Amino acid sequence: MGLAFAKSRSLFSNNIPENDLEDEIFDTTAPVKIEKVHIDGVERTDVSLIAQQVENVLKVKSFDALLDSANEAKLRLQRLGIFRAVEVFIDISREEDASPDGLEVHFIVEEARRATANLGTNVGNNEGSMIIGAKLNNLRGVGDCIKGDISIGTRSSSSYELAFACPIKKNPDCRMAVRLYQSSIDFVQSCFKQKSSGFGCELTIPSLIGMHSLKYDGQWRQNTDVPLTAPFSVREQCGHSQKSAIQHSLVSDGRNDSILPKSGNFFKHMVEFSGLGGDVKYIKSELELQLNKELLSDIVLGLSFQAGAMHSIGEKDAAINDRFFLGGPLSIRGFQMKGIGPRAKEVSLGADAFWAAGCHLYTPLPFRPGRGGFGDLFRLHCFANAGNAQNMELTSYNPNEVNKMVREARWSYGLGILMMIGGIARLEVNYCIPNNAKTSDGICPGLQVGVGLNFL
Repeated sequence: MGLAFAKSRSLFSNNIPENDLEDEIFDTTAPVKIEKVHIDGVERTDVSLIAQQVENVLKVKSFDALLDSANEAKLRLQRLGIFRAVEVFIDISREEDASPDGLEVHFIVEEARRATANLGTNVGNNEGSMIIGAKLNNLRGVGDCIKGDISIGTRSSSSYELAFACPIKKNPDCRMAVRLYQSSIDFVQSCFKQKSSGFGCELTIPSLIGMHSLKYDGQWRQNTDVPLTAPFSVREQCGHSQKSAIQHSLVSDGRNDSILPKSGNFFKHMVEFSGLGGDVKYIKSELELQLNKELLSDIVLGLSFQAGAMHSIGEKDAAINDRFFLGGPLSIRGFQMKGIGPRAKEVSLGADAFWAAGCHLYTPLPFRPGRGGFGDLFRLHCFANAGNAQNMELTSYNPNEVNKMVREARWSYGLGILMMIGGIARLEVNYCIPNNAKTSDGICPGLQVGVGLNFL
């Protein structure tokens, strides 16, 4: 048994009718012996990198196990991000001394170009962005790359980023990345613009319970363009600050689709500590849960929950840049963007704790027009949302503050239509009825439009 690598594409000199192979291995539980694994199309990639992804194919003992192992090897090769296409073929072994049950597995790969460029769009937080990017692929043949992106938002943001990434120990799911970036974000609802430059590094490691990510971010930022009419609590935070933070997150995603799942659950937990240097010091934690269940054909029930809390370290309160905001078409519908929580002069100040929950029912359009085609991109959407954001003293347990978080929860319900956009985002047009709003809240009853990636 072994691996055979070739640059030629003539893998099969003798074409074997498909029926012959099916007759040979009709019993999928019958024992098989893998004589060779061929890799075709390799030019720049390190042979040992590919060998590690396909080595388990050589160890299988049955055809069922071979199919599973070959498919897993294909997925691992694709996750390296250095191949434009990966195909797998199984053939009867032609070796003279091959076993009667001997098989050969052929992987045909097409390497990505050494340099690529892209021009595209992205949607998030009710704003669209144009992205111009360039990438140098597989520089040393070990799956490494250098990538540069320029993102220009349609309304309030722009960013520039240069990043280097590569797999660790030839594992496509274990990666290291380093980046330099500069960004400008307009916090319209809070009357300031944040300009920041920084350095970051990230280590991603898979585990049995999900994907772990460990990040470091060193950032210099500046709050500018604050009008004289802004509240004093915003104006006093003008100027420069330095943030040095480490963050750990755990993500487990079992959904069959990230935009409009029919089944599966999603879990994410993040904890961040800022204070390794600089003058921004706090500890923050966030939790996100999502459950999805198909009740009947194409009728899906979705339940979601989000919560977060942070605690300032030292005498200085957490900056408005780092606080939690709630409300809008992507979270508690029926309220303005960042319209829930502490506000002054209709300016959102952010909170140090929040929670939000949602119940959603998705159904096809009545009478299903365009079924099997364009009509399948649309769904009816019934929803009920609830949540609250406020400042809390987290150094000790105070049941009154906890009760207030629940008792003063804002909630809304409504009906609407959503449309999936290119499999990467979704558009919602809902008629919303907000309830239990405070006088300081920004409400948006009636029709509300939201477009983005992540919804409550």
